[in-house]
Amino acid sequence: MANTHFVYRNLNTNQEVARAERSARFDALPNWVLVAIPDDLGKPQPVIEPKPDDTKTPGLIGSSQVAGGTPETPKAPPKNAPKDEWVEYALAKGGDPAKVADMRRDDLIAEFGE
Repeated sequence: MANTHFVYRNLNTNQEVARAERSARFDALPNWVLVAIPDDLGKPQPVIEPKPDDTKTPGLIGSSQVAGGTPETPKAPPKNAPKDEWVEYALAKGGDPAKVADMRRDDLIAEFGE
């Protein structure tokens, strides 16, 4: 069956999301990588299962780096960013998922902000 979507994978949860068009938001987030493209744009790259601590797995399309950050030290979101962006950032910085999910945005900024 032909692939007709761009497929993104979350490196933290391995969740996959298919989109009809390329997503600038997913492309910008450090923990989402493009793992498949529509067949009519070229032969899709093979899907390689990433290791949880491996953010630069060869064979994945795109990069997990964002401007001003590296996979080891992602760039902090703006202080006025939604809580879910701060939660993702805190998890990327090694925050405890159970603790981070219950924290307020201001507490996340105080503890994980740069």
